[in-house]
Amino acid sequence: MKRFFTLVPKCMIVLFLGYLCFLPLVFNIVNLLNNCINIYDFGIYEQAIYEIAGGAGWNPYLTARNVHIFNDHFVPVIFLAVPWAMIFKYNPVSLVVFEWLWFAVTIVMIILISRKRHSFYEICFYIMFFCLSRAILSGLAYPIHPTTWAVLPLFLMVFCLYRDRFCGVFLSCFALMFFKESFAFGVFGLSFFYLLRREYRNFLIILVLSSFFIIFEMKLRELWFGKTVAYGNRFLGVFFADPVGFLAVFDYKSFLKIFVPYLIPMFFIIKNDWNGIKKIVKKPIAGVFFFLIPMLGIHFISNRFYFHHAGKFGIVLSAVCVFSGICSYIPRKKIIYFLMVLFFLLPASSIIKKMSRRVFFPETAKECVISREKRKMTGEIRGYFQKQDLSKIKIWSTGGIIQNVMLPGMRIYHASNYVWQGFYTHLLLEMNNSGDIYPLKEHDVETIRSGCAPYVETEIMNNSQFYLASGVFPDSCIMQSSFWD
Repeated sequence: MKRFFTLVPKCMIVLFLGYLCFLPLVFNIVNLLNNCINIYDFGIYEQAIYEIAGGAGWNPYLTARNVHIFNDHFVPVIFLAVPWAMIFKYNPVSLVVFEWLWFAVTIVMIILISRKRHSFYEICFYIMFFCLSRAILSGLAYPIHPTTWAVLPLFLMVFCLYRDRFCGVFLSCFALMFFKESFAFGVFGLSFFYLLRREYRNFLIILVLSSFFIIFEMKLRELWFGKTVAYGNRFLGVFFADPVGFLAVFDYKSFLKIFVPYLIPMFFIIKNDWNGIKKIVKKPIAGVFFFLIPMLGIHFISNRFYFHHAGKFGIVLSAVCVFSGICSYIPRKKIIYFLMVLFFLLPASSIIKKMSRRVFFPETAKECVISREKRKMTGEIRGYFQKQDLSKIKIWSTGGIIQNVMLPGMRIYHASNYVWQGFYTHLLLEMNNSGDIYPLKEHDVETIRSGCAPYVETEIMNNSQFYLASGVFPDSCIMQSSFWD
């Protein structure tokens, strides 16, 4: 009987953690299959992966973004998803699973690394740092992005910092260069941690690595690939043009939701490590801050502490909580456990509630229709395009269904970031807000359908949710919408 009452709480905790781990995956699958995920940014990376798989070259042009993928972001890690997409025959759900596996493997590593040093409850506590982090959840809820895939190398980097394994730190930092350009600036900051520790060889190795990729990002990438999307110049221009106005509209709410939950654990970690300023700057926690500060500056200037932009901060700070062994020295453990769960649950609760409602009560979704009939029709539309000669067609579409009909070699366009094509052979519209049609509104879609009606040759599908027609649709009929005014 005593063993029974010991096992029941453990089973309940495992079930709860399992629920939290799988919830983002199920949530994204439900959204994807019902066209509730916009082409930004899922469809952009999806098209890049499919085009590479289809033999369009290593830096394919994306009709969904009007740019070659590596001229937009330098993210060679997407090559890992190419065989995965091919194995699953370009099913978009496979990409959601691919992203979630990075997170799942990290959770497994927490268990494997901690099982010999920590108790069952301590391991569960550490897993909660990842499962209840609003920053990580917001990244997982906005698929798919290589910055979210970076959960594993970021986790390993912090692990190797705390175990003082420079080789592991270097390999993790090197890997990060292929996930997102901004990581190079974080690694550059990390190099000075080794300088303060007077590990000059390690300092130079990290400095040279990060400096090369920073120079590559700022100069060489444009020379090698052609004109790139200059995000940095755009954000710096906005900031320096009106810094007071920038601070007035800064998204403080998103910023605080990310970092406030980590204040209590960071306080105890720093308190435990504190032995004077000269000594704490040589502790692993200092290395983490050296890594984060440059990226904090970048995201502050760009005012982006939400969605996938937030994930990296939650990953790194959660990893610090795991490897600092915080459970071994915080006072009044049960009270702190309660406070920690409370602090993590409050900022994350809105995302967990949103995910749970979408999974278990899909009929309550107001912004996007969830229905079996809709999924069936989406499959029929995909089947139609699979039978077409994609080299001879050009599709203009709203932004929700694109992910589910995307195929290698498909030329598909939507309402943002593309050059007018002169004409399109197919018009694919999601009617009555049945899908995520951003940046259009419902009346924009209706205007486009009525404006293009004279050019229809064949109506393939026409109902309350979808309008698919073939013909010769000029730019002018699409531009009748007030969206372009």
